[in-house]
Amino acid sequence: MDATRSVKAEDAEYGYLYQAESPDEGALVSAARDHGMVLRGRSDGIVPLQLRQGWETAQDAGGINETKAADEGGVEKKDAPTVQQDWELLAVNKFDADRKRMSVVVREPAALGGRVILLMKGADNKMLDVCREPGLSHVSEMEKHLVSFAKEGLRTLVLGYRFVPEDEYAAWAERYSAATKAMDGRNEALRAAALEIERDVLVAGATAIEDRLQDEVPETIASLAPAGVKLWVLTGDKRETAENIGYSARVLRPGMDLRVLRDASPAEIHQQIKSLYEEIIQKPGDDDNKGGVGGAGGEKGGLFWLSPQAAEERRRDRIIMERLEKIRVENKSGPGKLNRRSSNVSVIMETVESGSLALVLEGPALLHVLNDPALELALFRVLDKCTAVIACRVSPKQKKEIVNMVCEADEDVLSLAIGDGANDVAMIKAAHVGVGVSGQEGMQAVNNSDFAISEFRFLRRLLMVQGRYNYRRTAKAVLYIFYKNLIFTMTNFWMSFWTLNSGQKFLIEASVQLYNVMFTALPVLLMGIWDRDVRDTSAMKIPALYTPCIHNVHFNLFNFWRWIGEAVVQSLIIAYVPMWFIEAGDGDDGNVMTLWEYGSAIVTLVVWTVNLKLFMIQNRWTWWQLLVWLLTIGTWFLTGFVYELLSYQANPITVWTGDDGNFVGVFSRLMGDPNFWLVFVLVTWLIWARDFVWKAKSRMWSPSVYMVVQEIDAGFGEGHRSVHENFASIHYHLSRVHHMLTWQHAQVKKEQHLERQLSRMLSNSNPPAQTSPVLGLGGAGRGSSGTPQRSNSGSSTNRASVWGGGSGTPQRSNSGSSTNRASVWGGGSGTPQRS
Repeated sequence: MDATRSVKAEDAEYGYLYQAESPDEGALVSAARDHGMVLRGRSDGIVPLQLRQGWETAQDAGGINETKAADEGGVEKKDAPTVQQDWELLAVNKFDADRKRMSVVVREPAALGGRVILLMKGADNKMLDVCREPGLSHVSEMEKHLVSFAKEGLRTLVLGYRFVPEDEYAAWAERYSAATKAMDGRNEALRAAALEIERDVLVAGATAIEDRLQDEVPETIASLAPAGVKLWVLTGDKRETAENIGYSARVLRPGMDLRVLRDASPAEIHQQIKSLYEEIIQKPGDDDNKGGVGGAGGEKGGLFWLSPQAAEERRRDRIIMERLEKIRVENKSGPGKLNRRSSNVSVIMETVESGSLALVLEGPALLHVLNDPALELALFRVLDKCTAVIACRVSPKQKKEIVNMVCEADEDVLSLAIGDGANDVAMIKAAHVGVGVSGQEGMQAVNNSDFAISEFRFLRRLLMVQGRYNYRRTAKAVLYIFYKNLIFTMTNFWMSFWTLNSGQKFLIEASVQLYNVMFTALPVLLMGIWDRDVRDTSAMKIPALYTPCIHNVHFNLFNFWRWIGEAVVQSLIIAYVPMWFIEAGDGDDGNVMTLWEYGSAIVTLVVWTVNLKLFMIQNRWTWWQLLVWLLTIGTWFLTGFVYELLSYQANPITVWTGDDGNFVGVFSRLMGDPNFWLVFVLVTWLIWARDFVWKAKSRMWSPSVYMVVQEIDAGFGEGHRSVHENFASIHYHLSRVHHMLTWQHAQVKKEQHLERQLSRMLSNSNPPAQTSPVLGLGGAGRGSSGTPQRSNSGSSTNRASVWGGGSGTPQRSNSGSSTNRASVWGGGSGTPQRS
């Protein structure tokens, strides 16, 4: 079957080489070649096969043609002649995510009977659905082998065949041909044609292919998890295969509490989600689970709606308790006792990690969950608590829906999808960042991705080195660009008060037009391209360096307004200090400072200040970057002298800018005035004293992780420790402290978002009363009649509704004309908790 479909044969020096769309096809065709059946290529619908004479074709009773060795020992005769067979390829029913199988229709050579044969392969559950006699003993035995193969991490496929009568094939071929020529609905027509002929199949056997993990996949995953990256595995493999791969790739670890959301009826699936939600989110015995709304007191488990006031009170109480716990930990540690503080935090974090939870989702079960907003949100709350998530037997569409579910449930999530096959394309497109791995599965994933890598292990460098570098570079560059433009603008703003808002010009036009083009352009560009704070080897070895990037520590609202505030304060100093100290007295030549000299002094101080700021925030310097930095500052001084020379006589430049004659002798006199240089030193000290003191304080008493790593990179680590021991020590003592502080902030923010999301979602929908189950429902004796009940009352401003019913059917009570509406999952009055 693989030989007749899409495998391409190349005639090499030592035999035929094959290129296949998937590893299993390539492996099977290569194995057939090694055992005497050689695919020689294809042309015009003909698939030529070459059989060595030592292998003869025989027909078993009523079965498909098989090959076997002619000699008794089954050993191929190396010097035997060959026999040529031409098989006719009649139709190809391509794989799709719904059928999870593919098939070809071929006609065997006339010497073998010329019969039409349907050959199929696909996932075991989909193949057995169209099997003629699935209960046969050899089929049951095969299923046992499939489970055994899956537990060993092998990827399995079931093979089947059917002899198609000529009249049936002739009628089907007409419909198939019409489907291939259809202009509208071609895919649906082809799928209908495939479903029509793919029936009453005889199971021929099964295959198991070892799809080994690439090099350093476990190490890559093990390094990303401590950095704060949550890893979800979405695969179409069987559950046993997926779990085996999970352990091999270190997504799952021994000792994890492994749960499974199994395929079942909708009611049973809802009950599974309810049980997981109650156990993980609303643990029995919590104070939040006591009481309720609308007569739900004492009830555990159920879907009910809280009023906004109750939800806000519970959220506020939780925030207060978290902050009190934070203060308690900080007070215990005391100033200057980082190690003891980090030890306390380490105990807390180790306690959390010791209860690591992993959840395995089966694709068929997700069919009843996805696209149901309430169930999606409840499932996401459970999944968000899990350390590892594996979804098996999922289709490409479900992969996409899972990514969309995560992105829509939490706006703060930044998702990355990585895959290597055509089945991953939809997922890659749905994620914020798509990464394609080039390999044996083809180039579809690469062609539809944002980034392409050749092996999975390079994801570690893509994220922790290049991703981190670019995030920090971009953050600093953007903030710096706002800073340097605002400081120049605000200086002019402050001067407008001195000129009584008259609009009097005091800056030459060249300084305004060339400020962003020459005086401040190149240094920030080079910083945004080449700056790096730590070595790339350190960035890959210490996951804690990546954690601040996840929490957007370097580019947030606080940092933005801090830079804006610095620009405003520094512009005040630059605008008024020269006025107070220079304009108040005469120069050495007895002349007072002119308006144009003052403007030149302002521009000189601004250019020097913003470039010095860049010098202080950039971490890595090379000799040519330093040269560019000096030349950039020098361009202003060169511009000043050149413009002064041009001002001595009329010329098109000064006339065009309106500065004709204004700048005569101005810049030379300013540069020769010692009072200006004293002011230059004073302004520099006033502006940068705070930065120097703050940086010194941070490095000596409260260093960030990257600061300590910089010292180790420079060779200032503890002498009795190796480099790796210093790395481990930093990661242990600092990353957990940082993780706890950022975790508390993230908890509050995400909880607020989820409450708004759920309230908005349910306020925009009006679920009809129906008998289909919504979720496993807690029983408090309400609505035990087993049918939906609904009661309406008059106008109100708040709306509360309780889903209940001991029989598991939805009940609903509404109060009309509501303006506020909130809903949470809970048992009693407990609000969902999330970490």
